[in-house]
Amino acid sequence: PQGGEAPAVLVARIEAVLHVLLSCVGRHGYRSQRTLQNDGLWHAMHALLRRGPRSLRGAVVRFVRLLLMEQPQCATCVVSHQLLPPMLEMLLERGGACDNLVNSATLQLLSDIGEAEALSFLRVHLLRRHRPQLRQLSAAHLAPARRLLVSEDDGLDDDENQPPTPSPSKASPYAKIGRASCRERV
Repeated sequence: PQGGEAPAVLVARIEAVLHVLLSCVGRHGYRSQRTLQNDGLWHAMHALLRRGPRSLRGAVVRFVRLLLMEQPQCATCVVSHQLLPPMLEMLLERGGACDNLVNSATLQLLSDIGEAEALSFLRVHLLRRHRPQLRQLSAAHLAPARRLLVSEDDGLDDDENQPPTPSPSKASPYAKIGRASCRERV
């Protein structure tokens, strides 16, 4: 805190800045895109998720969730700046049993990742890199984690554990055709 400001005042100001940033996303064309590509923004969010007060961490999770719904291409920044691990760690702190705003926001984010086709890159990333955490959350009866794992079991998201696809001439007429990779869709 500068100038004798109380930490609570600083937290409230940062939360307000996140809300203002979110309201600008997608409404100011090039400027909002340039802001979203700023590594400083993503580094700051990572630092807040790791060391910020719990209420501020919740604001960051809500910001990331809404940002991804407006600008799904930001999924690559979420992955490259490692924003998902601290979110999952917060859920796992008490085995996912604690009902609070941070956990609710994180669970909603996981639910959105599982449902939104535009966020399939994040879905595959979670399944490939954070499967043990998803299994722990699923064991704690958290539905979004269970749905992500079930989508994998259904063969929707994880190509590395699937048998080779038969050639088109031998494929069933009911086989899924033309599955694009995540990188092509994002």
